[in-house]
Amino acid sequence: MAVYENYKLKFVNKKVEIGNGRIDKSPQGIEEHRPYIGFLYSPLSIYLYICGSSGGPKLIDEIIVALDDALNGNIGDPDISIEMTKATILNNTTVEIKEDNTNNVITLPIVDFKAILLEYKDFLNTPPLNGTML
Repeated sequence: MAVYENYKLKFVNKKVEIGNGRIDKSPQGIEEHRPYIGFLYSPLSIYLYICGSSGGPKLIDEIIVALDDALNGNIGDPDISIEMTKATILNNTTVEIKEDNTNNVITLPIVDFKAILLEYKDFLNTPPLNGTML
């Protein structure tokens, strides 16, 4: 089982009907009572979506460097926020992600967050690539 599945996420290639049928690669939340409710399910899925759409694999690599530093006890700037999500390295084991202007917060181990970022990066680099027209 992939680490992201432990956090009730799935990665999907979604054909966007508006915009000439291009592919949108996105993380989506899975809730136990409803099989699909979209990527706005959790701060984690929002954070991943923004990573993929605004910076892609390069941004993910930059975040992973900060996480590796923290795992090694060197927390420089703990702020790894992007756009609509505030993300903070709390200590050398834990990250907190909060959706702006809400009470939606998730706290998870850095090792899990790093694994999820690497899984999402692999997904982003697997065809069909984001923006591909069908």
